Amino acid sequence: MHYCSSAAPGIARKGRSGVIITGCATLFLLCMTLAQLWPQSQVAVISRESALAEYLPKHVGNWVSKDLPLAGTEAMDGKVEEILRFDDAILRQYRQGGREFTVYIAYWRPGQISSREVAFHIPDKCWVFNGWKREFVDIDYRCTVGGNPVSAAQYRIFSSSGGKQHLIYWHVYDGRVILYRPDDSPSDLTMLTDLLKRGLRQRGEQYFLRVASSTPLSELWLDSGFQEVISRVVQLGPDSAQEIEYMEVVGS
Repeated sequence: MHYCSSAAPGIARKGRSGVIITGCATLFLLCMTLAQLWPQSQVAVISRESALAEYLPKHVGNWVSKDLPLAGTEAMDGKVEEILRFDDAILRQYRQGGREFTVYIAYWRPGQISSREVAFHIPDKCWVFNGWKREFVDIDYRCTVGGNPVSAAQYRIFSSSGGKQHLIYWHVYDGRVILYRPDDSPSDLTMLTDLLKRGLRQRGEQYFLRVASSTPLSELWLDSGFQEVISRVVQLGPDSAQEIEYMEVVGS
């Protein structure tokens, strides 16, 4: 009798637990559905009246440019368009004598891709996966463009058998710069944490902006041509004249 009487509450507790789990899962799916139906959260920070290839200057000062295949971006496997599903992108190289730098810009219209999907392809993930060694990290790199400070960039130094690359990057979501902890990855729970942080504001447009060079960026920063290119890059989000809200969406 004692055995039977003690088993019944256990079964009841299991039943209640199942109902709670099912209820939470149903509520979560409902919230995700509403988030997808909710309209774009805000107007674009910069109205893109032309393609990125036209927006980004081709020749500045003594710098000569050419456009490179997009497989040279974070994906590095020849399937970058299929993987990242961007609406527009460009990888442009600028050369002057023995110096060079590249600018990579990718754009996603509101609702095209989630911020956590973009986060899986930042250099800290894809460059390391493809054999690069990360030698230096600064998650709060401060710089000025035209005498004006811009939003903090992610600064990295990577090395491989072919040499070093110094780079800065920004991920802009809905006009706000996303911060990253370099050794963390988006988890399966970020869909829920995104919802808790942003509510139903899940459909902002996105830019990923990256500037990389084999030359230390500090040596390029005072060059007027380099500054002119960077000034166009930061207008797509990191310009401090815009209202920027920092947030972290990458976590273990």
